[in-house]
Amino acid sequence: MEISTVGDDRSVLTAITAAILERLDELTDRCIARFRQDSDGYRDLPADELHAATAAGIRAGLASVTQLTAPGEEAAAYAARIGELRARQGVPVEAVMQTFHVAAQVILGAWDQEATRLDVPTELVLRVHDLSWAWANFVMAHAARAHGRTDLELARHDTERRAEFVRDLLFGHLDEVQLEALCGANGLRIRGRYMAFRASLDGITDGSAQLHRALQRAAGTSHPLTALIDGDLAGVVSRSPELDRAHTVALGPAVELDQISKSFAIASESLETVRAFGRDGVHTADRLGVLPALLIASGLGQRLDEQHFSALDELGTFGDHLQETVRTYLASERNVGATAHKMSVHPNSVRHRLDRFQQTTGLDLRDTDSLVIAWWILRRREMTPPPDMTGPRG
Repeated sequence: MEISTVGDDRSVLTAITAAILERLDELTDRCIARFRQDSDGYRDLPADELHAATAAGIRAGLASVTQLTAPGEEAAAYAARIGELRARQGVPVEAVMQTFHVAAQVILGAWDQEATRLDVPTELVLRVHDLSWAWANFVMAHAARAHGRTDLELARHDTERRAEFVRDLLFGHLDEVQLEALCGANGLRIRGRYMAFRASLDGITDGSAQLHRALQRAAGTSHPLTALIDGDLAGVVSRSPELDRAHTVALGPAVELDQISKSFAIASESLETVRAFGRDGVHTADRLGVLPALLIASGLGQRLDEQHFSALDELGTFGDHLQETVRTYLASERNVGATAHKMSVHPNSVRHRLDRFQQTTGLDLRDTDSLVIAWWILRRREMTPPPDMTGPRG
């Protein structure tokens, strides 16, 4: 294509644009070759879709430059569509940005060839370059924002999907086919052994990130398999997490995944127990011993408390001293000397208090049944808050 004289700027731009559009397929293919060369993310994209999107972008950019206008809503909408689409296709945002840069280089190269042939004034060439890069920067910014929004949406969806899987897994809602398919998709070995956990989030603010990281490491997967259940964080791990005592986590026993709901039930019961006793750190059911029974048999505990300790509570502060003496005595393997040492009192004082405890409660600590009842009531009174306890604690 040739013109003999150069008219006004717009007629020159229209002529050059027409010449470039005649080569649109060639230039589009050149851009795509660069895209695929520079980024793995573009190598597997459908050729027809990529060609159509790139050609549409070139036409839009040329139209803006030909009219000597800044990019507007149409360019923003185009960029947003590309940003969202590439995010859904898994193309990194950096690669998307690079494509606009590459396309601008290719088209400006073709434009400069035509401008040289037509002897276009330098001022107009520079203006076109400025407008072209302004257009490229404009669409890059809008594409990046759309890509970021879509990434967040996809991440939220992925997190919600995994959380739903974790809930179904922990509550035993998956059949054999679903279990095998979903566990494999989430990085779990169907015949591996895992522990269900349930962690308290009470009072955790800045430390929640550390809790998530520790649980992710313990899960042995690339992403945390956790879900919120009634305000607690729950999930599965392949080993005990390494946590400081600022966190409270209960672990169920290690089982295969088709039995994980049983492990979770034990973890839930254990967390309820450690909460009731005001403990922190990582706990397993075997470390808790029979403490969970104190919660299960709360009615029995209440009756025993009223039967034996109501008279003790009426003694006020002295009753508190008797309870503390018995608690220390039991923790000292019923050794009077060790109890006296821990309490900084004379052994005879310990013996006197044990006698008064027996007289007041009717519980002789030399008798096994009485010993168990006393232990039961004292441990129950350690719970924070003690369930079903309406009377004074002493």
